[in-house]
Amino acid sequence: MPEQKAQDGTLGHLAASLLVLLLAVAAGVLIIMSFAHAGDPTGYWHREIAAGRAPGAEWWNSLASNKGLGCDFADGKKVEDVDWSVQNEGQSCERFPSDEQNLEPGHFCVRLDGKWWLVPDKAVITDPNRYGPAVVWPIEVHTPNKDSIIGIRCFMPGAGT
Repeated sequence: MPEQKAQDGTLGHLAASLLVLLLAVAAGVLIIMSFAHAGDPTGYWHREIAAGRAPGAEWWNSLASNKGLGCDFADGKKVEDVDWSVQNEGQSCERFPSDEQNLEPGHFCVRLDGKWWLVPDKAVITDPNRYGPAVVWPIEVHTPNKDSIIGIRCFMPGAGT
């Protein structure tokens, strides 16, 4: 009988150790997966790259505008052709209400959340667009009265321009 209890105790300890090990591995996998989609919560850009419809993350992460900010692929939003244009081609564009951007010229407009916003020339990426469609990197700011205003950190015109 004492030998049976010793075996049961050893088996119970072994089972508990295996359970702890499995839980640690599962937690590690979840942490790694969360880092893989950090900045791309919907996984849109990862799917585009995996399907060969977009250049790799290295190219995206090398993009920058003259504003000096990185234009990381995970933060960008694809813009349909009907949602961006050259300024003064049928729509008026709102400017981000900051002194710096109000003085900046802009040649492109992009429609975000139903409004047309001016893209400051400094925000335009001049590298060739290897992706194709236009991409915008917006900065959304909420005012004290809960309105949203959008500034443009980076903008890459569609490849056809």
